Amino acid sequence: MSAPRRSTARAPRGAAATGQAAPAGGHADPRLVIVPPREHAAREWHWLSALNDAPVALLVLSPIADTGGHLLDFRIEYTNHEWRRQFAAARAELAGRRLYEALPGAIAQRALHEHVLETGEPATEVVELPGPVFVEYRVARSDGSLVVTARDVTVRALALRALRASEERYRSLVEGLDAIVFVSDLEAGTMWVSDQAERILGYPAARVAERGFWRSLVVPEDRERTAAVWDHDAELDEYSLEYRVRRADGETIWLHERVKCVRGPDGAPVRWYGVTFDVTDLHRLRQRRDRSERLEAVGRFASGVAHDFNEILLAISLFTGLVRDSLEADDPRAADLDQVAATVERGRGLVAQLVDFARGQEGSRTLIDPAAIARDFVPILERLLGRGVEVSVAAETGVGRVLGDRTRFEQILLNLASNARRAMPEGGRFDVEISTVPARRQCCAAGGCVRIVVRDTGVGMSAGTAGRVFEPFFTTRKRGFGAGLGLATVHGIVESFGGTIDVSSTPGDGTSFVILLPRVPDTPNGEPPPPAHAAAEPVADAPGAPRAHASREPGDSTATAPPADDESPVAGVGTSRGQSRLLP
Repeated sequence: MSAPRRSTARAPRGAAATGQAAPAGGHADPRLVIVPPREHAAREWHWLSALNDAPVALLVLSPIADTGGHLLDFRIEYTNHEWRRQFAAARAELAGRRLYEALPGAIAQRALHEHVLETGEPATEVVELPGPVFVEYRVARSDGSLVVTARDVTVRALALRALRASEERYRSLVEGLDAIVFVSDLEAGTMWVSDQAERILGYPAARVAERGFWRSLVVPEDRERTAAVWDHDAELDEYSLEYRVRRADGETIWLHERVKCVRGPDGAPVRWYGVTFDVTDLHRLRQRRDRSERLEAVGRFASGVAHDFNEILLAISLFTGLVRDSLEADDPRAADLDQVAATVERGRGLVAQLVDFARGQEGSRTLIDPAAIARDFVPILERLLGRGVEVSVAAETGVGRVLGDRTRFEQILLNLASNARRAMPEGGRFDVEISTVPARRQCCAAGGCVRIVVRDTGVGMSAGTAGRVFEPFFTTRKRGFGAGLGLATVHGIVESFGGTIDVSSTPGDGTSFVILLPRVPDTPNGEPPPPAHAAAEPVADAPGAPRAHASREPGDSTATAPPADDESPVAGVGTSRGQSRLLP
C-alpha cells in the first residue's frame, strides 16, 4: 500500500488577501475571520500604546485571596504613563506588586474596591491628596479584575469648595440677621423663607412660605393698606412697608419690610428679594417718647394748677361743712350740700390722679401675689360692674409673685372694670385670666412673666381708638363725662411695675387687655409666697390727693383706690365694712 499523498491545496488568493478561510470546494465563509499572529500582536500593541498615552491615569488590578477565598489584597497588573506621572512611580516598581504595599494611600479606598468587586457596579470617589490635589477615583470590574481610572479634578473641586464656602458665608450672614430674608420666584411660583421666620413669627419657615399664609397673618386693620401695595407690586422696582401681624402665640408685632424686584429682559418681574425686620420695640419706643412728651406737658400743667385748685376745693369743702353742720337733720337743703361735698371730693380725686400720673410716682414696692389679690377682689368688681355683668377670675396654680404694690394693682383692676362697665351697658362678661409664660422681649425676667388678660364682651373699639386709649386726656366720651386718665393711669402703674400692657379690640367683639409683669422666682430654699393679705407699704400720695386705703384683714376683700375717672364710679364701692368715703 503506498503512503497517502499530502494535499497541496491552498486557499484562493482572494481568500488569503481578505483573511477568509476557504472551505472544501473553494468557497470562503464570510462569518469567519482569521487574524494572523503578527497582525494580532500589532493590534494588541496598538491598544496598549493608546492606553499608555491616554490622558487619564489607568491602573489594572487582580484580586489576591487566601485558600479560603478571603480577599487579601490586589496585584498591580498594569499602569499607564499618566498614572506613573501623577503618582511619581516607575513602571517596574509597580508591576506585580501588591497594591496596599506599593501605594499605602490606596488603603483608604479598600472598601470601595471590595464593593465594586463584589457587586460589579462601578463607583466613583473624589480623593484629596496633599497639595491640595483632588483626584476623581473611578473603579469598575472587568472579568474578575478591577480597572481603576484617576482624573485630576483639582480645578473643579477647588471651584466647588470656593462656591460652598461662599454659600456658607451668605448662609451664615442670612441666619445671623435678626430679620426674615425671603425670595419669591414668580416664574416657578415658589417662595423661600429663612429660618428666622420661626423665631419672629412663631411658625415654621416652610409654612410661612406657603402661598397666601403670610398675608393671612396681617391684622384685619392693616390688610387693606398692605394689599394696596402687594397687589400692585409689579409696577414697583422696590418698596418699603410697615404693618402688624399676629404671631402664633397671639401677640401682635410690627414688621418693616423692604423688597426689591428683579426683572427679565422683557421688563416683567421674575423675582422678588426681601428683608423683613421686627420693629415692635421701635414702635414701643416711639410710643414711650410721645407719651413722655405728653407727660412733660401734663406735668407743667399739673404743677401750675394743682395747688391753687386744691386750695379752692378745700375752701369749698370747709364752708360746705360749716353750712351743713348749721342745718337741722331734716332740712331738705342738707342733701344738696352733701351733693356739693361729694362733687368736691370727685374734683380732688381728679386732681390727685392727674398729679400722680404726671409725676409718675411709683411708691414702695413689695412682693405681691396677683392671682390671690384678683380672687379677693371679685366682690368689689361685681359691685362695680353691676348685676348684669358676670365676673370670673381664673388663675393657674403657682403663678407666683411680682414686685409691686397691692393698692395700685387693685387700681388697675378697678380702672379696667370701670372702662368695661361703660362698654357693656346691657351687661355681659368680665373675665380675668392669670398665668405664667416664658420671658418675652417686652418682659425679660429670670422667672418668666405673669400674664394677666382682662377681657370684656362690650362694644369694642376701632383700630384707631385702640391705638390711643393709653394717651392722657384721650377719651371717646362726651365733654364733661370723662377726662381720659383712667387707662393712662393703668399704663403708668404697669410700667412702674416693670411690665407692659397691650390692647386688642374689634368693634362689636369686646376688648382684651394683656398685661405682662416680671415674675419673681421663688427663693432657693423653696420659701412659699406671702399670703394675699400680707400688707404692702402704702403708696406715697401726691400733694392734695385723697389717700387710698386697702383692707388687709383675712377674709375682708374690700378696698378703695383713687377713682378710675373723674365721674368716680368707684366712689360708691366702699371702704372697710361697706362705708363709702374719700378722706381729705
